Formats: sequence, structure tokens, C-alpha cells
Amino acid sequence: MIYAKKLIDKTSFDRIFYANSGAEANEGAIKLAVKYTGKSEIISTVDSFHGRTLVTLAATGHEEYHEPFKQVMPKGFINVPYNDIDAIKEAITDNTAAILVEPIQGEGGVNVPDKDYLKQIEEICHEKDIVFIVDEVQTGFGRCGTLFAHELFDVKPDIMTMAKGIGGGVPMGGILATEKVAGAFVPGDHGTTFGGGPLVCAAANAVLDAFEEENILDNVNEVGEYFISELKKLDKEIIADVRGKGLMVGIELTKPGAEYVDKLREAGFLINCTASKVLRFVPPLIITKEEIDQFVKALDEIL
Repeated sequence: MIYAKKLIDKTSFDRIFYANSGAEANEGAIKLAVKYTGKSEIISTVDSFHGRTLVTLAATGHEEYHEPFKQVMPKGFINVPYNDIDAIKEAITDNTAAILVEPIQGEGGVNVPDKDYLKQIEEICHEKDIVFIVDEVQTGFGRCGTLFAHELFDVKPDIMTMAKGIGGGVPMGGILATEKVAGAFVPGDHGTTFGGGPLVCAAANAVLDAFEEENILDNVNEVGEYFISELKKLDKEIIADVRGKGLMVGIELTKPGAEYVDKLREAGFLINCTASKVLRFVPPLIITKEEIDQFVKALDEIL
């Protein structure tokens, strides 16, 4: 209860349900939206990522992930282009239960939306009594410079999902919801065997304390800004774009980037490549400018 109250006090939500992973949190959020509205269609975005269970895979906007499982994929999921409010408006029907979106796309290539994109989604959802769900599994817990990335866009979703950074490496996830929507669940509608155990909650509580005691968000913003500025100095012929918020940063190359993942690993740095040409960097939130300099030097030499 201590952790639940502390987290609720730091957000615009009223209730919390503990889970074990991001996919499980998104499953629960979708169930809650369907139960609350009595409707069955979920709008999500192309190039999104929401998990690898069948339901969250259907919400994930990557056709290549769908292909092997199409025969058993659940219906009712509509994928529209990201950062395109007109596409969302066109996809809405009388059976739309929720709009599910990442504040900043991670797997899609560190795609930062227009400043008013999430606000427009929020307004549409309020107008049509559609549930607004933000997936903060990757963007949450300081990754983008605020405790949760949707704060950057001044919106108040109905449901938020979280995992990854919540426990500092201990497997945990969760769903936060407003009282209005959360009340749709009654005992028996949803449950978990291990979610919210004392070990994971103690770890999550320590993580939340560390944000305050160690000024982690200040470091994320200062070092993140420095990181982006240093990346922008690199070879313009091979780098098409540098983008991100806080310490969720990507560089889009003019050619496929997979080979650079291997070369950087050999040099002692772990990164990954998303959307074929985007090198994605999500370093520890306590990284220093000196460590950034080491990485940028190695990246420059490899590029």
C-alpha cells in the first residue's frame, strides 16, 4: 500500500493493479477498456509495440510480427499511422472502446509525435467516451525526462501501463487508471498470481525513492540534451536524423543499421537497431557526460 499511494500521489490516476510484465499490463488495460465501454474495437498505431501475447501482438502495428500467428490473432484491432490525428478520426466507429498509443514510439524508431497529437487524442476520447490508454512500458520512470512521458504533452489519460524501469531490473508491471474507468472491474474480472508481491514492491519503492534522493530526472535531462547535441555533430552523410527525449534517443541512418549493433557490441557498447535504419540508445539513467563522450567517440569511428 505504501508504494501504491506514493505512485498515485505522483500521477493523475486513482487506482493501481500490479502485474508482472508490460505485455500483461497492456492485456489488463485492454480488458478494462472493453469492460468499461461494452465495446470491442481498439485503435492502435502502425510501428507500435505493445507486447508478444496474442492480444498485445494484435495491438502491435508490425505486420511481420503478425504473420506467423494470423490464424489465431484476435479481431477488433485497428492499426493507423502514428502521429496522424485524421487517421484516428477516420478509424473511430460506434464500437470503438479505446485508443492505445505510446507517447513516444520505441520499437518504431524513437518517433516523437507533434506537440498536440496526444492532446487531440485526449479531446476526442473525452468527446466520444472512448478510453485513452498510454503505454509507458518503455517511456516511463524517467526515461524521457519526466517521470512519465505523457507529462511532456500535458495530457491525462484514463489508463496508463508500465513495466521495465519500475523495479530497477526486478520483473514487475502495472496498470494505473482513473476511478471512473477502474470501477468497471469487479472481483473476478482480472487477477494475478505473483503481481504485487513484497519483493518487487520493495524494489519499486526503492526506485521511486532514488528518483527524489539522487535527482535522477535532472541528470536525464541534462545528459540527454548533451547526448543529442553531440550526436548531431557526427557525419551528416550517413545520419539522416537525430531525435528523442531525455535518454531515449535514436539516430536514423541513410542505410540499414544492423551491422553497427554488432560493431558497437565488440567495442563494449550495447545498443539495438529498430525500424531497419534507426540506432536506438536507451542508456542507464545515471549515465555521465564522460561516458557519453566515450560512446560517441566509438560510434563516430565505427560510422
